[in-house]
Amino acid sequence: MKLTILNHFKMSNTIAHNTAKEVIYALSKKYGFDNNEAWDHAMSIKEVMHAMEQNLPSDASDTGSSSDIEKKIAACKKNIDLWQKKLDDGKVKETEKHIEKIEKEKKKLEKLEGAAPKKPEGKAAPKTEKKTDGESDSSSSNESKIATCKKNIDLWQKKLDDGNVKETEKHIEKIEKEKKKLEKLEGAAPKKPEGKAAPKTEKKDEKEKRIKRFSPVMSSQLKTILADVDVEITDKLKKEFQQYIEAMTDDDFKKDGFADHMRSFAKTKAPAKEEKEPEAEEESVEASGSDADPDEDFDEIVFEGKKYVVGEKTGMVYEAGGNADGTDKPTGLKIGVGKFKNMTR
Repeated sequence: MKLTILNHFKMSNTIAHNTAKEVIYALSKKYGFDNNEAWDHAMSIKEVMHAMEQNLPSDASDTGSSSDIEKKIAACKKNIDLWQKKLDDGKVKETEKHIEKIEKEKKKLEKLEGAAPKKPEGKAAPKTEKKTDGESDSSSSNESKIATCKKNIDLWQKKLDDGNVKETEKHIEKIEKEKKKLEKLEGAAPKKPEGKAAPKTEKKDEKEKRIKRFSPVMSSQLKTILADVDVEITDKLKKEFQQYIEAMTDDDFKKDGFADHMRSFAKTKAPAKEEKEPEAEEESVEASGSDADPDEDFDEIVFEGKKYVVGEKTGMVYEAGGNADGTDKPTGLKIGVGKFKNMTR
């Protein structure tokens, strides 16, 4: 783009200011670049050409040389501000290339500022703390990268929450990687110089939620997995699953995919299977006295002052006439067992 402007600007060097603007506008339409940005470049080129025509030495200290360098410095600063604003507003197609362009312009600015003639010594100017070489450059670059990371995380998280992603697990992994990148950038950010102690503000160490909102895709996936274990999805179960995910450590969360976590959660909600107890064999006990088994004879025995009848075959003991209707009442015990241990025929 710069070469295109330079070639055309050489041909139209004598054109008036307004006509030059029209040329730049026409070129921007033809070659598809930004009109305002092109004009800034044109002004920079004009200044370079003017300096070349005058053939001024690089260390010249006259007002003309100083003025040219100051104009170039102003143009660089304007470009940096304009490009940084575009980056902050998200109006760039390729973020990394745009950042590189800003970095190059900053290096160019540093060279120009270094080549600017020093002001004559006079009254001591008020001292201002200067940052170490490269500190302001790296600090600004780091801050712009941090801002870009945060913007990516918010954008990707919104897509996940709205259910506008095809592969949920891969999308979540992408967000986690960007968060790690942000942590590294924030850790590498230069510390602010010590001065007056700023008022302390208590910051809550709140961890960013892994699930901000249940998207339709996530709900459908959880519903299917819960159905496999005969459990119907409810709002309560959704909240419980969110709590289940948030309670995990980072290592546990990253160890498995999102669907695997859903299956593990579903197992905890599956209804317990009822085990059938083996049916106990019922021991038939004769309900009445001597009429219970017509083939069995009974012996009458007086034991501890009471009258009992005992089956000759079964040995079952009955209380003689113990029922209200006068029939023999079964004790459920055999002779020689329990309280009838000492009973003999």
